[in-house]
Amino acid sequence: MRGCNLVIRLGGTPSLIRLVQSKGRARDENGELRLIMTLEEEDHLRRLLNQEGMLDKVMQEYATVSL
Repeated sequence: MRGCNLVIRLGGTPSLIRLVQSKGRARDENGELRLIMTLEEEDHLRRLLNQEGMLDKVMQEYATVSL
């Protein structure tokens, strides 16, 4: 699948997996993901982004230990 330069999601993202998939669809060099959502969905997105950050940190630590 070719990379897109703009991905627009209506209604936020229900899970971390869906967030990562949406970001992956905007994989063109200057690709952007735009979300149109309610304030409640924005709060949920903040929690998902926090989870994603924690997961990235764990993966980096695992990669360092595995070498």
